[in-house]
Amino acid sequence: MRRVFAALLGLAFVAGPVLPARGAAYPPPQREVPDVTVLQHGRPVFLGTVDLGPTLDRIARGDKAPYRHDGTVFGNREGRLPKKPSGWYREYVVPTPGVSGAGPQRLVVGKDGEVYYTPDHYETFRHLNERTR
Repeated sequence: MRRVFAALLGLAFVAGPVLPARGAAYPPPQREVPDVTVLQHGRPVFLGTVDLGPTLDRIARGDKAPYRHDGTVFGNREGRLPKKPSGWYREYVVPTPGVSGAGPQRLVVGKDGEVYYTPDHYETFRHLNERTR
């Protein structure tokens, strides 16, 4: 099961940083996101750089966070990500310092290894590993 999650992310866990898997469709995702305003119910709850490394590493190991929706199918009902078949995306909780519960931050991972970050519970997304041409 752990290898399945790592394959979904398109990454492999190697005792430290997350590295691209062989033949990954996307490069490794950005591990830190600068200048973020994390919003919960429209109010700022965190300002600064978000370190996604621990969450990316947890996903690559196949570990589940203690939240109901962590690792479940993300339906893209808002239509803010590229349209893909049902079941293409999975969502993962990114803990927010000072916020109880799951908070507003998520990583959304596609079957090809594309990774998106939302600091405001799906209102906006940042693509963390766009392909360079």
